[in-house]
Amino acid sequence: MNRSWTRTAAWTISAALAATLLLSFFFQPLGWRAGLLLAAIFLLAAFRPHEALLIVAAVLPLSTILFQLLEVAAGGFRMIEALSLAYLAGWGAHGAATGRRVHIPPLLGWSAGALLAAAFASAIVSGAALLSEQGGDTALHLIDDWFRSYPVQLDAITFSVLFAEGIWLLLAVADACDGQAVKRQTVTRMIVVGAAAAAALNVLRIVNSALAHEHPWRHFVDVFLHVRVNVHYSDLNAAGSYFALDWFGAAGLIITSRGVRRGAAALLLVVVSTGLWLAGSRLAMASVGLITAAVALQGFLRGRRRMVAVLVAVLLLAGTAAAVIVPLGRHVADPALAVRIRMGLAKGAIAMAADHPMFGVGLGRFYDLSESYVNVPNYIVKENAHNNFLQILAELGVPGLLLFAAVLTAAGALVVRARPEGSWPLVAGLCAFLLTCLGGHPLLVPSAAFPFWMALGVAVSVPSIPAGNRLVRTAALILIVLFLISIPPRALAAIGGANVEHTSIGLSLWQREPDGSRFRWAGGRATFFAPGSARAARFRLRLGNQGSRSLQVRIFLDGREADRVRLDANDEWRTVRVILPGGRRQRFSRIDLETGLPGQLEPLPDQYSDAGGILAVGQLQVER
Repeated sequence: MNRSWTRTAAWTISAALAATLLLSFFFQPLGWRAGLLLAAIFLLAAFRPHEALLIVAAVLPLSTILFQLLEVAAGGFRMIEALSLAYLAGWGAHGAATGRRVHIPPLLGWSAGALLAAAFASAIVSGAALLSEQGGDTALHLIDDWFRSYPVQLDAITFSVLFAEGIWLLLAVADACDGQAVKRQTVTRMIVVGAAAAAALNVLRIVNSALAHEHPWRHFVDVFLHVRVNVHYSDLNAAGSYFALDWFGAAGLIITSRGVRRGAAALLLVVVSTGLWLAGSRLAMASVGLITAAVALQGFLRGRRRMVAVLVAVLLLAGTAAAVIVPLGRHVADPALAVRIRMGLAKGAIAMAADHPMFGVGLGRFYDLSESYVNVPNYIVKENAHNNFLQILAELGVPGLLLFAAVLTAAGALVVRARPEGSWPLVAGLCAFLLTCLGGHPLLVPSAAFPFWMALGVAVSVPSIPAGNRLVRTAALILIVLFLISIPPRALAAIGGANVEHTSIGLSLWQREPDGSRFRWAGGRATFFAPGSARAARFRLRLGNQGSRSLQVRIFLDGREADRVRLDANDEWRTVRVILPGGRRQRFSRIDLETGLPGQLEPLPDQYSDAGGILAVGQLQVER
């Protein structure tokens, strides 16, 4: 096959996938303003990817504010994802139209491709479990419902897609910068400008609050010193990671600028530092201090006096301010308790990975399973791992963590080998961000994760692409195939272990008898589930208010007929008792009801509603 056609097909698939996901956002009440903005970014990216990237880099941190300004009516709408998808769709369309080579180093590309395959497999497996848990008429109907509500969903499939989109954004940004120093610098500046704007809005929030009080200045100082603030999203630690990422970009502008521009860069640094302080993440501030000291030491060893002077001055000022202000107290949680909780979560993540070492429990599932693995006295709640590396280990298994490490290692190797001009601020910021990942989970928050992947893409956009390695390509292809062929058995296992306790198919909403007992209407077919640990299941049946005066109900247990019951018009409730098989490995037994005329095996049509049906089914009771 001609290589140009292969590249065009790959570009087309990329654009189609992004456009399909973007389309789901238009099923929400976006409004014409938001729709116009997304269309404009898509079109600009399709013709001028780098210019579109500059806009996205600046507005991405402000997506929540855009959500309000554009009067989007959908609650919980992920504007940051919509903006990213609009860019990715346009970037893919541009590549499909030109058929050009992608400017991505092979080592990074293959590592990221294998990690994308792991995320894709996780999404499919989680989707199989979700379909089993939700029930419904057909799989296509459920997929359509999920697709239409995707922009406000936050389930395991969504977490898998968001993780994949971050890696996708990394590759797109690396390609759009095309290894050119000017493009890298302009994108970096826009990233810093976006961070400064986000921080300024946090300050503005405190100002607005202060103006409503009798003593505004006193209130402003009190809130500034004692309250953690981030108007863009609720995860304050993730906000600290984000501002730590961009702090070094602002510091780098001071060193490389002159005259008036240096003054403007100093102002940007002050504003970003204020955002970092207001977020209040102790780990983020400590990471900035540690990386600043490391960069200053490296600059000293290389004789870069200006860099050392600026960084040491900033470090001394920040350290003095922190020493004076921090004891005033801003954190409710005791540091010792925070460490103890994180240690318990870390042990739980390792235990979870030990039970699922090959493929993990699936992206986005640590939170739901944490209660079964985390053992911290007086702290029994669902929680994330508060360590992104361990969470990836638990959710994607050992291969997933190794691939994530391979992406970071490939990025580091490219920067060290190429040493692109002016790259140290981005590299320092990325290191600070990754340090915060040891005690937090900013990669789970799209508003912090997407800027990280974007900054990483800028950092790895090197002038010359090194030659590919056949061993790396072969290993990546083997892993991709392994992830893909693992989907069917993993999906079956996920379906077997799905929580279908409250799932039913072919049954109405709950109704009540005059005595308060609960029942539901059913048509010709109905399905519900009994816990696999139970010895027997009991439920009541009687004729409904529609259809024949005599019916036959066939009862199936896990696909095998277990009983038949005849119901007549004069009958009251009939109790059916089904013996469940003991020693089962799967969590639930499936019970199917097929209702038809006596002597006929064909069930009647599925005609039922909340007002009536041909059969009434009482509440399931189990015997342990």
